[in-house]
Amino acid sequence: MQDADGTRGGKPQATILVIEDDALNMALFEEILTARGYALLTAATGPAALECLKTARPDLIVMDIVVPEISGLDLIKIIKDDETLRAIPIVAVTSLPAKLYKDQIMATGCDAYVAKPLSVTTLWATIEHLLAERRAKDGPANPLMRLMDQTSRTR
Repeated sequence: MQDADGTRGGKPQATILVIEDDALNMALFEEILTARGYALLTAATGPAALECLKTARPDLIVMDIVVPEISGLDLIKIIKDDETLRAIPIVAVTSLPAKLYKDQIMATGCDAYVAKPLSVTTLWATIEHLLAERRAKDGPANPLMRLMDQTSRTR
């Protein structure tokens, strides 16, 4: 159950890395995601995103495809090729025409695609769906609950 500030017991629901080079778009992401109770990490370039991923493990990545120095497509490939990072869901958010680029973006290993101009409800729903899928794959966060879950499966 969420608190009034969107958190659960004062803790963020999840940590999201937002990779976006446009300051106005970054401010928009910060506003809409923190309003939903997410903690944010931010990067404006491909190298900054990779540097962030050396020390932090976000629960999800929201990535613009057109970012400086290393493209979003190349970043997705790098992340999905790294055994320690590949389980992190990636949502591509781009103004590139879907008819021309969506298949290419999804083929890189991206988990979801949201077109700009941004629909806040679509972004929220996409993020919540991917986080729920990840939690289901990871199993219960509490070690005791994981043990109980494993024990119940063996019976």
